[in-house]
Amino acid sequence: MAPHWRFALSALLLLGLLLSSACRKAADTAAGATDDASPANAGIDLLVDRGPLRFRVQTDKKAVDLIETLSLRVEAAAPEDVSVELPKLGVELGAFMVADYRTETPKLQDDGSMVYARTYVLDPLVADVYELPPLTARFTMPTQAGGKAGMEHELTTEPAKIEVRMPSEEFWEELDIDEAAELSPLKKLQPSRPWWQRQWALALTAGLLLVLLVLVLLWRRRRRRQVVEERIPPHVKALAALQALVADDLIAKGDVEQFYHRISGILREYIEDRFGLRAPEQTTEEFMAALRQGDSAFSKQQRGLLEDFLRHCDMVKFARHRPAAKEIQSTFDACKHFIVETTPAATPGG
Repeated sequence: MAPHWRFALSALLLLGLLLSSACRKAADTAAGATDDASPANAGIDLLVDRGPLRFRVQTDKKAVDLIETLSLRVEAAAPEDVSVELPKLGVELGAFMVADYRTETPKLQDDGSMVYARTYVLDPLVADVYELPPLTARFTMPTQAGGKAGMEHELTTEPAKIEVRMPSEEFWEELDIDEAAELSPLKKLQPSRPWWQRQWALALTAGLLLVLLVLVLLWRRRRRRQVVEERIPPHVKALAALQALVADDLIAKGDVEQFYHRISGILREYIEDRFGLRAPEQTTEEFMAALRQGDSAFSKQQRGLLEDFLRHCDMVKFARHRPAAKEIQSTFDACKHFIVETTPAATPGG
């Protein structure tokens, strides 16, 4: 079903709800309604593990109003030399529209494993109870001796229920014109209106509230599109991360290995954001092999710089190589030079 048809259907459902609630004048919210802030509405947490491989899917809540958003986080953990592919959602996920997403920089844990994570912002389209489909993370073991490809593993979560609710009665309480009129002292002086006039007034009130909700939803979607359009450019984000890396002064603290994990992650994340390549979740061998196949967005000189940079980082991270101060500075300069050189030229008036 196309998004605009789903939007129209949700508007019709809302109109039916408003008409029925106005006729019976509900005194309180429906029995058993769950407060979003209560422990009963805690988010979904699905974990699948197999040996050193772990895959987790979490949401910030399991019931969400139609005018709210849902946060979905996928996280995978594996040894450093294992390639990880997180599930990538399209424009829609069931009854939800993917409004935005953010890929986190891979992090090294105390147990030696790397954690990869991505967070999605989901926008519900229609009120109902839906099933969050199973999500799968793929793990590729390191290449074996003789160039034999490593074994692949998949971890898949179980499906889970997500409830999308219509806005609560309290949301409309201050806008209930009919109930406000009942509290007015002038009501006692007014003659009782025929039933058909009362029904017409209720329908008009419901229609006005529906128009208000449509305007609110359109404003929210427009605002989210503006946020996506105004997303920080990849080169600005990467250069800011390099500045933060310098400010942390890891080299002076003797944490050289963490410095190399950070700077390698910064460049890999920049390549994914800038060129759409799956750099953060691939090993150096897989990434360089992909660059050599077919047309590449990089020149031969840039490919050589990337290969030297990534292999040097791997030597420090995996082979426990202790780089000299000159090598560290050269690594930092190479990363910064690559980002600056591949920054797109500014468009006129941009």
